[in-house]
Amino acid sequence: MSIFSKLTTNYLKKNRKRTIVTIIGIILSGAMITAVATLAVSFQSFLLDVEISQDGAWEAMFRGVKTEDIGEFAQDRRLTNVMVMAPVGMAKNTYSEDEFCYIKAYSKQALENMKIRLIEGKLPKNDNEIVLSNTFFDGKEKEPQIGDTVTFEMGKRMSDGEELIGEAKVDNETFITEETKTYTVCGKIQRPDFETSKDHYTSGVTLLDETKPITHQSVDIGVISKNPKNLYDDAEEIADKLGVYTIREERTKGI
Repeated sequence: MSIFSKLTTNYLKKNRKRTIVTIIGIILSGAMITAVATLAVSFQSFLLDVEISQDGAWEAMFRGVKTEDIGEFAQDRRLTNVMVMAPVGMAKNTYSEDEFCYIKAYSKQALENMKIRLIEGKLPKNDNEIVLSNTFFDGKEKEPQIGDTVTFEMGKRMSDGEELIGEAKVDNETFITEETKTYTVCGKIQRPDFETSKDHYTSGVTLLDETKPITHQSVDIGVISKNPKNLYDDAEEIADKLGVYTIREERTKGI
């Protein structure tokens, strides 16, 4: 034992009260440091949960992706989750005060991770089921209930050769019917993010059958990255390569 060790041992023995206080102080300091670290991690996790509940579990959104480019995302090793949202189209709505209903098809992963808040019922399990926005329901007698079937005339709102989506109805507007679709109403959801208060339509979401070809030329794709710290650079690279517009979000887990 060195002279310093002997001196320290003798000092501790002769000053027992001070030694006990010092040991207690060390224990309390360690506990406080651990508590602060745990609080920081818990708060970070809380912020992440709040963000996911409000906006969904996606980190980047690519708008207007060509349908033939969907495979580029599935093959990209930088991504862990790819969520496809494809337009089904505009429908004439004879069931509520809103004259039109805009329908989108979400892949299974999109239904699970995007901002689809179920109010009652269940999410669609096939492309013959649909969940309708709470704005669809206005208390009319012929209003469909969960379990009922609804039939829509699907087509386009046209005015002077231009297609209308969310715009208010105009005098010279015509609706060109392309097909009819029948769905079973399986649930009611809060208004999805593609339906805003400014849009002159209500909305519905069905399941995207990924074994069938997508009829629309473009889709929206949400992704989750393997390495969120590289999200901005990776998203920019993918967007530039495909010539699309991207929206990125900083997730708490990536900060």
